[in-house]
Amino acid sequence: MKVVAIESGKTLLAFLRDQLTEYPSVKAIKRAIEAKQCKINGRVETFSTHRVKEGDQIEIRLEVTKLQYSIDVLFEDEHLILLNKPPGKTSESFSEYLLVHRLDKDTSGVMLFAKTIDMQNVLIDLFRQKKVEKSYLAICDGKIEKEEWIVDNFLEKKASYQGGSLYGKASKKKGKRAITHFRLLESSENAALVLATPITGRTHQVRVHLQQSGHPVL
Repeated sequence: MKVVAIESGKTLLAFLRDQLTEYPSVKAIKRAIEAKQCKINGRVETFSTHRVKEGDQIEIRLEVTKLQYSIDVLFEDEHLILLNKPPGKTSESFSEYLLVHRLDKDTSGVMLFAKTIDMQNVLIDLFRQKKVEKSYLAICDGKIEKEEWIVDNFLEKKASYQGGSLYGKASKKKGKRAITHFRLLESSENAALVLATPITGRTHQVRVHLQQSGHPVL
């Protein structure tokens, strides 16, 4: 990851937090820095408060916890691996691989992991530049008449409960913009199957947008 002019002067932790938008834990990033897993221009940096400057090349190795269950491997080579994450498992539940994005705990689907720091940096940049398209299948409540629709608004964290968080609609000033494109695949009188393609990557975005559309996920 390369520091550009507008990012010059940020602390190392703030820079990495902004870059690693798909990585769930700022504390884990800070621990990795303190554990000598971060380099600036090839030199180890252990202070998260270090100020980065334009042109700095940042590398960081982010570990995840050890995998304790079998998982479907969809593709694997010497650089990366694609796994089919089951529901009920967090993105941090995987080991031996480097995390570049995440899925909600209760969401199943394909996850992409890197095997090397170089590949991790490449993949993170692709996600950051919006060059990776993610789509989700969701079964939601109620009959849907329209074939396609877009939800474009602002979301913010509303509350916390039992280690989880509730997100909802917010003003432009307080929230972060969230855009999701929905396409109806099948519908009955009581439920519908939709394809959701988030343009942005906010926490619980698809669930919140379906709830706001009047068709919560079942």
